This record gives sequence, C-alpha cells and structure tokens, in this order.
Amino acid sequence: CGECSGGNSGHVADSDIDDFGLCFNGNSLQGAIDSADAGGIVTVPGGTYDETITLDKSISLTGSGSVTGGVVIAADDVTVDGLSLSGEPSQKSTVIWVDGSSVRNNVTISNCTIDGESTDKSAFYGSNALTGDLTFDGNTIQNISTWYVIDNTTSGAAANALDNVVFSN
Repeated sequence: CGECSGGNSGHVADSDIDDFGLCFNGNSLQGAIDSADAGGIVTVPGGTYDETITLDKSISLTGSGSVTGGVVIAADDVTVDGLSLSGEPSQKSTVIWVDGSSVRNNVTISNCTIDGESTDKSAFYGSNALTGDLTFDGNTIQNISTWYVIDNTTSGAAANALDNVVFSN
C-alpha cells in the first residue's frame, strides 16, 4: 500500500510491512489468511500467534509458528503443516474444530504438534462434518486429558488416514 512505502505519509519506507509482507497487518496470522487467495499457500514464520484462526477457504498453512487460540476449519481442501497448535476456538473444547455448518472435504493435518495443555479438550473434532479425506500424518499429539483424542464420529463418508502419529502425555 502507499502508506507502507513512505512517500508523503510520514512513515519510514517499509516500516509497516509485517513478517507476512502485508501492510498494517501487525503480524496477524488471520490477516494473512484473509489476504491469501483461495487455493493459496501461507508460509507462517516462526513466532507465537495468540489468536484463533479460521480457515474459511481452500488454503495451505505451512511453517514453524505456534497458534495458541485453536483452529477452525470452515472450508474444503485445507492443509495445516508444520505448526504447533494449542488453545481452543470458542465454539468447541478442542484444539482443531471442523465447522459443522456444512460438510467439509479433504482436510490434512501434518507434521504438527497438537497440545491439549492437560485440559479437558480433544485434539480434533469433526463429528458429522467431514467427507473426502481426513489425513493426520506425522503429528505429535500431547497432553490430552479427555476421554477422546480425535472425534470424527458419524462422518461416515470420510476416508481417514492416521500415519506416523505420536501420542505423548
């Protein structure tokens, strides 16, 4: 934006561009998601993002950051790769919640650390909300103290693949 480039704004050139390359975004991961095109990739820089993120379009998140407010999946064809995930969205006591307002297709969670923080929440909740593929690959799920870790019950059409998942407490 013109403000970030300095000019007559009184700002130092590029001083308001954040780690995502966005002007006046303030390093908000949700802001980067909102700015991305459907089907795009958001590379998440290392750091802590103390916010709930909502993935409401086909998108891939990849990187090394830590999301501490939980994840809402509200679209088809969503991939989350390499992030540390904790916290919970307001809608459900789970780290990752698949929004049940519509049936979602093709969700991949890979190479992530999913931390229940030893509270009464699950790692993933997608009950009655998934078709297509649900792929969990190479994740570490830790500190889950509830009776279930992943709930995808009554999502009968979903093809589930759980590979190389490490559970620790």
